[in-house]
Amino acid sequence: MKDKENAIKIINELILVNEDRSNAYDNLSSTMNSEDFDLTCVFRNFALNSKRYANLLKESLRKMGGIKETPSLTDNIISRAIVSIKGAFKGADKQAILTSCESGERATLTVFHDVLKDATGLPNEIRELIHSQEEMLRKAYAYINEYRNSLIQSFIPSSTLAKA
Repeated sequence: MKDKENAIKIINELILVNEDRSNAYDNLSSTMNSEDFDLTCVFRNFALNSKRYANLLKESLRKMGGIKETPSLTDNIISRAIVSIKGAFKGADKQAILTSCESGERATLTVFHDVLKDATGLPNEIRELIHSQEEMLRKAYAYINEYRNSLIQSFIPSSTLAKA
């Protein structure tokens, strides 16, 4: 019984994280400038992926007989990290936006890492789903990091690169 309760708690936590991440990227993509269409598409894709995983987790929770919890005021850590970008960086450059998104993705990965450390009682199907999402999150983090780094490289004068 304790394993099942722990599994339900973990699934609920990950549903909240996914909903939070999805809402944050939806909000962010709606504020992007038209010339940032590439990032708008990336952010919408991130939001859709999190919605999809949240729905899969909700279905798993339902099969286990669990009930989706309502988030508390302190639960939306990732959303607050990313949504702060919306207000602070409206009209800001891509590099600043991506740096903040990178922090949000790092926070999300930390939650997944911590959850998987304490994943006793999770059925294999759910464990595989969580690992699948963790891999998707790692790719999202890497994409944001690489994109941000490419912007940094494009602003370094070629004479500086030649000396390095």
